[in-house]
Amino acid sequence: MKKAALFASLILAVFASVSCGDSKKDTKTEPETTVAAAETTAASSDNAAEDIEEFDPAEGTAFKKGSIEGNVYTSEYAGIRFTLPEGVEFMDMNELDEMVQDTLKAVSGEEKLRLMSKITEAEIFEPDTMTIVDIGFHNMKRLHSDKPDITEEEFIEQDVIAPVRALDVNITEPEKVKLGGREFVKVKISEKDDADTYQNLYASRIDDDFMLFITAFPGKIGDEAAFESCFESVGK
Repeated sequence: MKKAALFASLILAVFASVSCGDSKKDTKTEPETTVAAAETTAASSDNAAEDIEEFDPAEGTAFKKGSIEGNVYTSEYAGIRFTLPEGVEFMDMNELDEMVQDTLKAVSGEEKLRLMSKITEAEIFEPDTMTIVDIGFHNMKRLHSDKPDITEEEFIEQDVIAPVRALDVNITEPEKVKLGGREFVKVKISEKDDADTYQNLYASRIDDDFMLFITAFPGKIGDEAAFESCFESVGK
């Protein structure tokens, strides 16, 4: 379990996701090397570009906010519903929003651009049980203004896979799967000597503005098949 927790911390740190900020709060026993890696990543991002003004990634787009009711997340905008099994809960969104704002105050440049370009709609963070799920919409016109028509495969490679290729992990080739009737490009990252420790990545282009990106350590939800079965189609 300690090894699995380290793997999760490393991946989250490299992804520079909102959950990475939360992991610093809740994993006080995290190895110093992991903390140092996260701090190094943040420092590099701070120096990567000049600071930018804050913006609303939904402004001027067709984005429609989803909802969480109990253990069910629904996005009519993406046409999906995600229902959690008993015993798994979504993170409180007010707490998540506060965490995002605190993180924005602490970063700049490329890292700030990444955070501001993303709308996190649902989050599960239980590192002790390796149950970590992040569902977010990334504004491609903001994040990749030089190539806003970036494909799902390109997004996963550039924004997610490239930073972790140096780690001792296996990375599958992109494949197409359906979650709740919507087509996603899926990539799986796993430890070379522990196939049971893995993270699944799912990307689906919604429209000219947004890419829906889901990252998941299924944990208590079950294996990847069980996780994918939690999705159903709605509204479309």
